[in-house]
Amino acid sequence: MEEGLALAERSGNHYWTAELHRLRGDLTSEDKDAESSYLEATSIARAQGAKVFELRAAMSLSRRWARQRKTREARALLSRIHGWFTEGLDTPDLLDAAALLAQLSRRA
Repeated sequence: MEEGLALAERSGNHYWTAELHRLRGDLTSEDKDAESSYLEATSIARAQGAKVFELRAAMSLSRRWARQRKTREARALLSRIHGWFTEGLDTPDLLDAAALLAQLSRRA
């Protein structure tokens, strides 16, 4: 991940930067580092207008929060972002998000 982020910085091509931060969060076991990576991914995706990458980062953060018993926060974050989408609801990312929202709703 670090090599990919460094390459993006050198080349100026930041298309995948948000996704690289999200994946870095997925690969770390430290809650604080993972959360920081997910929030960075969300911020970058939002600035780029990359809604799918923002959704993926929100799903990863929501899963981590759910494991930490922060179900209400996880559901609020994911619900807000999932609500932006009005088409493509049968795509894998949106189906996964809907399933995660349903799971979080049952826990709440």
